[in-house]
Amino acid sequence: MDDILRFNIITCPECKSIEEWASYSKRLCWERKAESNDEIDGSFNSYCKKASIYPEFSQVVAVSFKTKGHDIVLDCKEWEKSLLEKVNEVFKKNKSRLGWFNIYNFAIPFLWKRMVINCMQPAEWLCISELKPRDMKDYIVDVMNIWKQTSFTCSLDLLSISLLSENPGIDGYGEYVVSAMAQGNLNWCMHYCYQGMRYAERCFNAIMYHDQYEAEEEVKEEENPSPVVEEKTLEEKKKEAEDIAMAKMEQGAKEVAEENVELPF
Repeated sequence: MDDILRFNIITCPECKSIEEWASYSKRLCWERKAESNDEIDGSFNSYCKKASIYPEFSQVVAVSFKTKGHDIVLDCKEWEKSLLEKVNEVFKKNKSRLGWFNIYNFAIPFLWKRMVINCMQPAEWLCISELKPRDMKDYIVDVMNIWKQTSFTCSLDLLSISLLSENPGIDGYGEYVVSAMAQGNLNWCMHYCYQGMRYAERCFNAIMYHDQYEAEEEVKEEENPSPVVEEKTLEEKKKEAEDIAMAKMEQGAKEVAEENVELPF
C-alpha cells in the first residue's frame, strides 16, 4: 500500500456558539436550505449536527496523512487557509494514488471547494470533476466504494463493527467537534482525524485480505509447480538416513568444539 497517499479530514461548522448564531451571516441561507431538506431544520442544534458536511457552511480543522510509513496530522491553529496551503503542498508533491474512506464523494470535493473559497488554486489531484469511472481505480482507492460494490454503502462505524467487531465512534462527530473547537481542544480533533484514517485502513485490509491471499497462492503455484516425486529404493533411503545422521554428528562435534574454546583470561 505504499503507492497510496491515505488521508482523512475533520470539518467543523463555521459558527460555534449560540451567541455567534444570532449574527451569523449565513443563518438565513441555512434556514432556507432546511425548507427543502427533511434531514435538517433551521435551528442552531441542527446546524451543529449537520453543517460539517457542507463546505459552504463549515471549514477544515484537521487533516491526517499516511504514506510509506510516515504519519502526519495537520491542524488549524489559527486560520483555515494556512492549513489548506500546507495540505495543498502535500497533494502537489504527491505521485501516488489517493485513498481511504469516502474521499471520492466527500473529502476531495470538500477540500477543493474550501480552497476555492479561500482564493487558492487546488492541486491537480483534487480536480476530479472530469475523472471518468474507468480511470478511478488508477487514481483513487475509496474504501467506501470498494465495500459498496453495486449495492448500498454504510458508515465507517458500521463497517468497522461488521469487519473488525470494533466501534470507532466516528459517526455523528459534528456537534462534538464544535464543542472541542469552542474550547480550543485541537488535540481531540487531531486524534479523531487520525482515528478515522486508521480504521479505514484496517477495514481495507480486512476486505482485501482473502483476494490478496488467493492471488498470492496462485502466483506461487505458477512459479513453483509441485515437483514430480519418484519413489526411492530401499538402498537410497538407507544412504539418505546415514547422510542425515553423519551431518548431525558433524554439527554436534562442531558445537562441542566451540563450547570448549580456551578463553583469553
